[in-house]
Formats: sequence, C-alpha cells, structure tokens
Amino acid sequence: MFFSGIYDDLSLKPSCLQFLPSNENYLLLGNQGGEIQLLDVRKPSDCVTKNTQMDKLITKIKFSPHDQKMFGVCSESTPLKIMQLDDKLSAIDVRYDDSRHEDFVRDVVWKPDAASKRLFSCGWDHKVLTHNL
Repeated sequence: MFFSGIYDDLSLKPSCLQFLPSNENYLLLGNQGGEIQLLDVRKPSDCVTKNTQMDKLITKIKFSPHDQKMFGVCSESTPLKIMQLDDKLSAIDVRYDDSRHEDFVRDVVWKPDAASKRLFSCGWDHKVLTHNL
C-alpha cells in the first residue's frame, strides 16, 4: 500500500497534527523545531503559512470550541501560547502568551461553556493554571 506524503522536510520531523475544525482540507502540523505549519492537503508540496515563535518540539495543538481559528499550543517548553489563524488563512499570529509554568506545558483544555473564553493548562511542574482570554 502506498501513501503520498504531504510533508517531506527531513530536517524537521513532524510531531503533531490537527485538522482545522471548519475546513477538512487544511491541516496544522507541529514539528520538532517548534514550527507550526498550515498545509492544504489538496496541494501537498505547498506550505500555506507558518509560525516559528515556539523554540522547542510541538507536542499538542487544541482548537477552541468557540473560535474555530484559535488554538492552544503545547511544546517541550514552559510558555503556553494561544495562536489564531487570520480570516484568509494567510497568517498564524500569537494571541496570548503565558510563562507561569516552570516546566513543560503538557496539555490544555478549553472550558466548554459557550460564553467563556477560558483555558486550563497543566505542566510537568504539577500546576494547573487558568487563562482568561
């Protein structure tokens, strides 16, 4: 069985994937170099846009249930970043940055309440923190 590749950068291994909730043709990819890339699965060789503001391996990407272009990013680093795609899917910007964790941020979860823009994070430092956007 043959699978075509949509990511062939041998210098930066992929570490996590997440489809955009609003569009099944777009895939966010985190890699070992801390990059987050937006890829269009219909055009496998082209990176639509990327963000290089993380400095370590990306371990998790989780979209907000309230804003389908906003997502939390966990990495093998202490800052938690919330990023957002612009309306044209041409840029990934940092919307929120928090460095209160003293060790790697391991997971994030969005509060399911539709009126809330609250996020919780946990890290190797044994802390669970609340973030209000």
